[in-house]
Amino acid sequence: MVINTKPNMKAKTLKLHEFPIIETEVAEGDWEALMCGQTSQSTALERSNFDSALDIFDKEDPNGRDWEVVRWEHWNVPWVEFIFVRPNSTAYEWLRFMHQELKTGCSLNLGLWKEYRDKDLAK
Repeated sequence: MVINTKPNMKAKTLKLHEFPIIETEVAEGDWEALMCGQTSQSTALERSNFDSALDIFDKEDPNGRDWEVVRWEHWNVPWVEFIFVRPNSTAYEWLRFMHQELKTGCSLNLGLWKEYRDKDLAK
């Protein structure tokens, strides 16, 4: 995961071994996190980016050999989810592409973001 919330702030790539102790199915400690995780309190934009990333990974690697959604409890929100990707895999190439997309824009799928936002506003 690349965290960069302010201009001129250095981004840091996070690996699975830097997160709380969590049980995984296939992910290893050196797997890298996608920069768009989600929580139980995520905005429409965060949810749409997460779901768009899942769609891409599921299409490219439907068996999930090179990616995994890891979920854990957090004291501030009931749950947190991140997508972790195996280094040097096709999924990793997609992770790099998505990181670039999110640096230049805010949404991986503008249509899905608008759909989620409209549903939230209708509540």
